[in-house]
Amino acid sequence: MKKLLAVLFLILPLLSAFAAGQQDEAAASDGPVSVDFYTWSDGDDQYSDLFDAFNAANTDVQINPQYIPPADYESKLTTLLAGGMEMDGYMQKRQVDMFAQNANGYIEPLNDLIERNGFDYSTMKAWSAAIEVDGDILALPHRGGKYYTYYNIKPFVEKGLPTPTELVKKGEWTWDKFIELSQQVSENDGKTFGSCIYTWGSQQIFPAAQQGVQFVDSNGMVDVRDSILQSAQMRKTLEDSMAMPKLVDLKVTKTHYSQVFYSGMAPMLVIGEWFPGMITSGAEKGLLEGYGPEDFRITRMPSDTPEYYSVGAPTFGHVHSRSKNKDAAFQVLAWFAGVEGAKVEAEMGLLPPVVNDDVLAVLSKGILDKESLDYFTEDVSVRPMFYTKYGSKVEQLVARYTEMYLLGEISDADYLPSMKKELQNIADTTD
Repeated sequence: MKKLLAVLFLILPLLSAFAAGQQDEAAASDGPVSVDFYTWSDGDDQYSDLFDAFNAANTDVQINPQYIPPADYESKLTTLLAGGMEMDGYMQKRQVDMFAQNANGYIEPLNDLIERNGFDYSTMKAWSAAIEVDGDILALPHRGGKYYTYYNIKPFVEKGLPTPTELVKKGEWTWDKFIELSQQVSENDGKTFGSCIYTWGSQQIFPAAQQGVQFVDSNGMVDVRDSILQSAQMRKTLEDSMAMPKLVDLKVTKTHYSQVFYSGMAPMLVIGEWFPGMITSGAEKGLLEGYGPEDFRITRMPSDTPEYYSVGAPTFGHVHSRSKNKDAAFQVLAWFAGVEGAKVEAEMGLLPPVVNDDVLAVLSKGILDKESLDYFTEDVSVRPMFYTKYGSKVEQLVARYTEMYLLGEISDADYLPSMKKELQNIADTTD
C-alpha cells in the first residue's frame, strides 16, 4: 500500500502537468493558427499589403510575415532552408530554384492537401507545367507570369513616332523595330535613353526564349542557337548607340528598373506582369517625372516568331516540408490562388492566375487605357525561361557571358562555342 501511495505521489505532478498542457493546447486551438511565411519585401510594398489583406479576411489562420530584403532573398532563403529553419511556407522569387529545393526535400507536395481541403485545382491547369514535377504539385500560383512592353506615350507623340502598340497592330513589333524605335526616341545624350532591359540573366535572352531555346533541357541536352548571341548583340547595339542604359552602369549604381522608368530616363521598359502596380504606387508617391498614370501604356513584347509568345512563369508559393501547420499554410496558398486573392492582387495592379469580370473591373482602376488592359489580360502562349533543374546555374552563366560580351572580354566567334562547353559542364555536374 505504501509503495502504491509513493507511486501515486510521483505521478500526480506529471498528470497535473499533462492536464495543464492539454488545457493550454485546447486554449491555443481556440485562436487562429499562426503560420510563418517567408517572402521578399521591404515591409511596405506589395507582399506586405497582400499578407495584410489575407489576415484581414481570415480569422482561423493568420500569417506571421517573415520579410527578407529583395536583393538578398534567394541567397538567404537558401541558407535558411539548408539550415533547417522552422517555417510553414515561402514564396518563390526565382522560379527555377524550385527544382533544387524539391530535390533537397524542402517542398511539401500539395496533392493530398488539395484533395483534403477541397481546392478546385482545375483553375490552375493553365499553369500546371510550371508547378508540377513528376506528378507532384509543388506550388500554387498567386500571379500569372508574362512579360510586356510598358511605355510612356508622351515622348512618342511629341516626336511624331509610332507607338509600340501601333506597331503591334501592324504586325511590325519585332526586335529590330524595338532597336530602331529605341534609337529614335532616345535623346542620344547618355542621360535620356530610348528603352531599358534590366540586368537579370533571364532578361538578356528574350528573343531566344521566345524561340524556345532551352540552353539545357530537362533531359540534360544542351541547346545552343544563334539567337542567343543575337540577343547579346542587340543589347550591345542599343548601349553603343546610347539608346539603352549600360547594364554595368545599372549594376554599379544599383539603379532599379522602376527608377529608370519613373524618372523618364527611358520611356520604354520590357518587364513582367507586376509593373502596373508599381506605376500606381509610384504615382501615389509622386515619383513619376513629367507624366502621369494616364500616359502609361502596355502592349506585347517585341517578337520575331510567326506566332506570338510572351515569356515568363507564374509567381508561386510552397508549403515547407517541415511545417507543423501544413493545412494552415496550404489555406494561405489556396486563398491567394483563388478569386478572393485575385481581387487583392488586381487591386495592386498585378496579374492574378484567375481573371474574371470582377478582376477586370479592379484592374481597370489602375490600368486606365482600355487597349492596354486588353493586352495585359489577353490569352497568349507563354514560354518559360531556364525552366529546368539546371535553370539557376544557366541564368547565372548567361548573366556572366552577357556582361563579358558587353565589356569586350569575349568575341562573337567565341561566344557560343565557349558557352556550349560550360553548359555541357552544368548538365554533367548537376544532380
